Amino acid sequence: MTKRFLYHGTGIYSLVSILATGELRVGAYWGKPGEPHGPRLTEDYTVAKGFIANNIHWGEGGVLVFDRTKLAEDYDLVSYSDTTCEGVPWPSDEREVAIAAPVVRNLDRYLVSAIVDPAFIERAAAMETIFDAEAECGWCYGRGDEFEIGVVQFRRDAHEVLRSPFLNAVEAPDGSFPTIGNWKEGPCPTP
Repeated sequence: MTKRFLYHGTGIYSLVSILATGELRVGAYWGKPGEPHGPRLTEDYTVAKGFIANNIHWGEGGVLVFDRTKLAEDYDLVSYSDTTCEGVPWPSDEREVAIAAPVVRNLDRYLVSAIVDPAFIERAAAMETIFDAEAECGWCYGRGDEFEIGVVQFRRDAHEVLRSPFLNAVEAPDGSFPTIGNWKEGPCPTP
């Protein structure tokens, strides 16, 4: 795993939204000792795959790959080691990197690849899957009166992501798509 790249793992709906808007926004801020505030990335692809489960307890996701050098030209990057809320270091050697800004815009400038199984994007457009994601807080495209508009927008965005030159532009460092494994095998529901 090269340190030239930085990785951001996230749930499928967030991944599609990030790619469609061209923006990476600050995520959850836990307020841990020494934790910088800003969108968080990691130097390790395997660790980024684990971020997916932190982002969405249900469903699947992908990993965005960024060019570290290009990001550093425009943003301050803060390296740190993650800790528990009590300030105790995690038992691994993982290195995380925060971007010292609330949002990174014009992702095309920094993005190298979006590593995700295209079948996950297709499956995410099915109503059954969308309802499950909404129930599990993994749906970020609109609720209440905005829900139907959000479904239409997500499907448009998903269609564009499937055609994106960034989709699997580089092979995953470990040769595998990120997967949590909690979408059962079998035919995808139809959208």
